[in-house]
Amino acid sequence: MAAVRITALGGVRRCLGWSVRNWEFAGGSVEKLLCSVPTSEGGTLFDLLVEGDQVKPGYTVLWNGRRLGTVLEMQTEVKGEETLVAIDIVRAMTGG
Repeated sequence: MAAVRITALGGVRRCLGWSVRNWEFAGGSVEKLLCSVPTSEGGTLFDLLVEGDQVKPGYTVLWNGRRLGTVLEMQTEVKGEETLVAIDIVRAMTGG
């Protein structure tokens, strides 16, 4: 088992129902880790964050401080004692 510290911010936190959790994971890739985390809406964190082969616009996924933007980048093997941060991005708009 690998322990991963998952931090969910903004709308991602609302969808999970928690903001920080140490997640016990049987092993595999970051993609499989995201698929193992259920949301309160019945899907998974992967379903929430990914569309096609990319992270959806408006979301950011950080793995040990490094941005992951594609499913290919999510093939990184989880070793344990690592961190995942999932954030929804609010873009500021100016004008009036």
